[in-house]
Amino acid sequence: MSSSTRVGAAACVAVLAGIALVEGGQLPPWGALVLGSAAVLVAAHLELRRLDGLRHFVEGLVRDAEAPGGAGAAASGAGAAAADAAGRRAVRLLAQAGDAIGRLAAALDGLAGRLERRQAQLRGANEQQGAILAAMAEGLLALDRERRVVHVNDEARRLLGIERPVPPRTLLSELTRAPAILRAVDDCFDDGERVVDEFQVAGRDPPCVLLVTASPSPLAEAGAPACVLVLQDVTELRRLEQVRRDFVAAVSHELRTPLTSILGFLESVLDDPQLDVERRQQFLGKVQRNTERILAIVSDLLDLARIEGSQTLELQPVSLGLLAAQCVDACREQASQKQIELVLERGTVNDAVEAEPPSVVMALSNLLDNALKYTPAGGHVKLALGGDSAAVYVDVIDDGPGIALHEQERIFERFYRVDKDRSRALGGTGLGLSIVRNVARRHGGQVAVHSRPGQGCRFRLSLPRHPRRPVARS
Repeated sequence: MSSSTRVGAAACVAVLAGIALVEGGQLPPWGALVLGSAAVLVAAHLELRRLDGLRHFVEGLVRDAEAPGGAGAAASGAGAAAADAAGRRAVRLLAQAGDAIGRLAAALDGLAGRLERRQAQLRGANEQQGAILAAMAEGLLALDRERRVVHVNDEARRLLGIERPVPPRTLLSELTRAPAILRAVDDCFDDGERVVDEFQVAGRDPPCVLLVTASPSPLAEAGAPACVLVLQDVTELRRLEQVRRDFVAAVSHELRTPLTSILGFLESVLDDPQLDVERRQQFLGKVQRNTERILAIVSDLLDLARIEGSQTLELQPVSLGLLAAQCVDACREQASQKQIELVLERGTVNDAVEAEPPSVVMALSNLLDNALKYTPAGGHVKLALGGDSAAVYVDVIDDGPGIALHEQERIFERFYRVDKDRSRALGGTGLGLSIVRNVARRHGGQVAVHSRPGQGCRFRLSLPRHPRRPVARS
């Protein structure tokens, strides 16, 4: 039954009842008309209340549809949410009627269910997108055509040094004054093409180098991102590139010196067939020594490359004292030639570790070789073991000239020498201590030096008893 039918039926019933009362003398003649009019008003009021519940429900649907990001009723106030709930209950009651309003209410109720499911999907997608952007290793800023920030993730705030939350539609110029960033955005808007630039952040200690990529967005709607900025911290990458360039330059220099010497002596021998035998032997002897020096450099470079390039260590239980004893035995002849007293003190410490024996022997041999080279004839070199529950160490102690404090950290750099001429004369390659440091780090240990000029050196190689994992790069 429709609303108009119900109102008309109520009026007819009221008029008939009024006529009966008039005939019975209980109402004046005009009473029937008044009673019928009142019945019409009451019925109309009830119908209006039904329609009012439907109106509230439709308004709630409109609010949900217009809420940004599909947030739905959650984006509205508590009063609006209560009104929506009341409207939904009223519509479900209306849907039970079989008239046109009931059918409309049923259709709207179904529409509301679909809208709620769609909003839940949108909320899930927004949350997923937010989680992805927050987990990015790169900083990301999305800008509209007015250069206002639409979105910024946590990494971008960190790279730009912004500690506070960024309010919506903040101007980019209020977030950063970096000329490279502002210029990249301007060029991106002007040319409509991707722009890449790099700059060093001012006032950072240690220095920070950022790579900026500004890309245009095809979205043209008002408030939509028109430019996407990606910030990458390339500080470590640039440092490694500089290390590589320095290393190539150092290798080139180290190899060029003996090769130039070899070439010069060979030219002297070839250009003078009448060269006396003694001079010839002298020149050829220098050629041999320089050739041996090149072979030593190449051998150390290969060892260093193998240590740094290996992804895993072949660990096995081993006695560090036993490995030290093997190195001492191998250097006995070298020590006796200089009349150096070479001593190994193993003590009573438990020297068991998990290590890669060839790498540890290489490190100990380099430390011992350095000690024997720089200790004067008649001096002393001692290896002493110690340790605790977590690690075992070997001290290599010599009577050499010692090392100044400001040079003690640099001696572990590749090709760095405290006394270059003396080191070359002794046959050093400048790579031995770098190899020792890499072996220690890959075992999760460390190497340190304690020295004063004129008082010798104490190098300590410390290895954990149970290394967790090897370090791939130094």
